[in-house]
Amino acid sequence: MLNTKVKARIFILFAELLEYPSSLITERTVECVRLVAPFSNKAAGSLKEFQQFLAETPQCLVEEIYTSTFDLQAICWPYAGYHLFSDNRQRGAFLVKLKEIYRHYDFTLGNEMPDHLAVIMRFLSSIDNNDEINVIVNDCLRPVLDKLLPVLKEKDNCYYKVFRALSLLLEESHGDLVDDERRKEA
Repeated sequence: MLNTKVKARIFILFAELLEYPSSLITERTVECVRLVAPFSNKAAGSLKEFQQFLAETPQCLVEEIYTSTFDLQAICWPYAGYHLFSDNRQRGAFLVKLKEIYRHYDFTLGNEMPDHLAVIMRFLSSIDNNDEINVIVNDCLRPVLDKLLPVLKEKDNCYYKVFRALSLLLEESHGDLVDDERRKEA
C-alpha cells in the first residue's frame, strides 16, 4: 500500500510536469519515474520517454512547445472544466464547486483557475480524504485524460507521454493512488 507522503509527492510531481516548464522539469521527471515505477512499469516507461525528450531538447524549445500546446490550442487547454463542459455556464458552476471544495480543505488556489490540471493535482496532494480523491479522479481527471490523450498522440506531442503516464498510473496502481470505481463494479 502506498503511504500518504509518497502519494502526495507523486501528485505534486505530476502537477509540476503539467505546469509551464521550470528549470527543474528534468529533475522532477526523474523523481517521478522513481516513485511511479513500483506501481506501474508502463507509466514509468512513458515518463522515461519524456525524460529522454527533455535530455535532447533545449529548455527554450520545451517552453515553446508547452505554450503552443496548452496556451494557444483550445483543444489542449489544461482546464478540466473546459473539456468536461466547454466554455458555458456548466463550467462556471464547476469552477464554483471546485472553489468550495478547496475552501473546505483550506487549499490555497494561487493565481491559476481552479480547474487547471496542475491545480487539481496539487489539491489532490494536499488531502488524505480518499472519497474526495476518488470523486475528483474518476469524475474529472479520467474523462479529461480520455479527451486529451488522443489529441496529443495525433499531434505527436511530447506532453502525450506525461498525460499517458498519469492515465496509466491511475489505471495500474491497483487502488494505491485511488480506488477505481470501475474496477469495483467489475
